[in-house]
Amino acid sequence: KEAVDLISDIDLLACNLQVSLNKETGKIDKIINHNKIVESWKLHKEHLKSKYGFLRNSETKENLQLFLQTNDDIFLNEGKLKEWVNNKMFFDLFFDKYLVSDENVFSPFKKDLYSQLFEGKPIPFEFRQDIITETQNTINVRKVGEMLKDRVNTASLEEIYDIKFKPLVNYKFSEFKFSYRENSTYDLENTWITASDVTIIEEIKNNVKLMISYKLTKIEV
Repeated sequence: KEAVDLISDIDLLACNLQVSLNKETGKIDKIINHNKIVESWKLHKEHLKSKYGFLRNSETKENLQLFLQTNDDIFLNEGKLKEWVNNKMFFDLFFDKYLVSDENVFSPFKKDLYSQLFEGKPIPFEFRQDIITETQNTINVRKVGEMLKDRVNTASLEEIYDIKFKPLVNYKFSEFKFSYRENSTYDLENTWITASDVTIIEEIKNNVKLMISYKLTKIEV
């Protein structure tokens, strides 16, 4: 619970954003209130130092210091904070090309997804987009991402696997598989996403498997 609370508090600080958008991609281009976020982080960091000032275990103290330093590196650098926020699922889904253009919005595209099994390594993907249903003001789109296998450095993944997973599962590295499926509905009149259902599966075949299921729904008020 302590760890979850730490991460949740960090998310609340980082996601209290005022932003401008990239006119071509619809992604966050600039964090307008970056200075305010930095000040909030500095206050929160001092609060954490005070809250956990009683720690005596050297390893725990070092881990806390590493946590603070890691977040210092993110919060104090607008570019790193923008990249960190853009990689969060909600922001990746909400901030997209439909916000800034109505041309070629649902064409194929390429982008990297970041591995959850292998220390955030970028994995190149190619996406296709299929329109499932549409009305005058809404559109439902299925997005399917396929990993570009010939561009994946499998040897580097195997090195991490041998250290991180092989001692636990006692099986050698087999085949790396990574897939992405998304079904999203957009309100084009009001220019926002109203619902999304995402499934990401990452695995070393027959050895280790991670499945992420993410649902986004616009709340009616």
